[in-house]
Amino acid sequence: MAAGYLPQPILENAPAAGVTRLDNYVVRLKRGLPISGRILYHDGTPAANASVFLVGGVPTTIGDGKAWRRMGPEQMEDKTVTKTIADADGRFTLSGGGDAKTIVVSAPRLDFWEVPAPKDAAAKNSDFTIKLPAPGRLVVKYDIPGGDAKAKLFLQMSASDSAISSAADYTPGALVANKGEVTIGNLPPGKYYLDRPKRIAWGTYYCDRRLITIESGKTLESDFIRDRGTAVVGQVLGLKDKMRASVSGAADTAGVLISVRPAEARGNFLDGRNLPTFDIMMCGLDGRFKTEQLLPGKYAIIVEAWLPETPQERRKHRNPSPGVRRPHGCNRARERRAAASDGRAEAARGYTAGETGQRRCRDNCRIASTEFRDVFCGTGGSSKV
Repeated sequence: MAAGYLPQPILENAPAAGVTRLDNYVVRLKRGLPISGRILYHDGTPAANASVFLVGGVPTTIGDGKAWRRMGPEQMEDKTVTKTIADADGRFTLSGGGDAKTIVVSAPRLDFWEVPAPKDAAAKNSDFTIKLPAPGRLVVKYDIPGGDAKAKLFLQMSASDSAISSAADYTPGALVANKGEVTIGNLPPGKYYLDRPKRIAWGTYYCDRRLITIESGKTLESDFIRDRGTAVVGQVLGLKDKMRASVSGAADTAGVLISVRPAEARGNFLDGRNLPTFDIMMCGLDGRFKTEQLLPGKYAIIVEAWLPETPQERRKHRNPSPGVRRPHGCNRARERRAAASDGRAEAARGYTAGETGQRRCRDNCRIASTEFRDVFCGTGGSSKV
């Protein structure tokens, strides 16, 4: 990126169907004007060495004094975003102002703050002052029997809480050991989504999501603790006849996703994506699974099995290998209910297999979905399904 210019998207819209090459395509960069100002902490001291970014029309994530972009499951520094460092007196000059609508500050004592860029950038606003609020802190305790030895927390500022811009995201994270706690400091005040991501072969799923509010100068505690209840132990039958081990090259892994959802959950995972997830896992070809310890209450266990494609389907979808395709929806679903009694969940003896639609999923996978609803977790032992 040339100094003094704002990042611009290469394409505003996707090419037309069938277009594989664009010739003589021109991207016109817009030159901006310098923006000068000063950054102060909430107590009036200069924010020396603060990183200052000019955010235009290309969304980016900012934190730890850097701009980031996602490359698959990981993030790498994005050096195309216009950036400067404030001096010892908190003063800065950014080149490339103009169409940019947001200035983002990442300072040693406050990791993220965004303000509208001044409209008259040509005036070199020496009196343009950014005053940062007092940071908040978040303390998280993690104690879930059967949970991961270390949980990677995901914290994301709610986009609806920002009245300035949707071009800058703030997603701090931290590792916390099971039966331990962690403190995340230097947080800007605002509303955040907090959850425990679990990455499995098909993607990342977010457990125990909740909306929290960080207040300026205050400490909030939000815990992932299950100090009572039981795990759910069960088995998915028929996998060896229907499935093949082809996910991530693991010889004993089938295309089966098991999630623990609220009792009102219905259908496949994506149909209920707005409902919380308490646990999620895969199982091997023997179909056996065991959840984390769950607090007493009623739950739905959603089992989704992605079936191998037939030779005809592979030809139609241009997929030469007979593997299990990544799930994004379903064609078929069947429902099975479980009845609760005396703290133990026992599968109802009969169930109805019915077609619930012939939708074609986005990448043409085939899925059979089963629900065990009203699974009751008591205060000891294990519930079985």
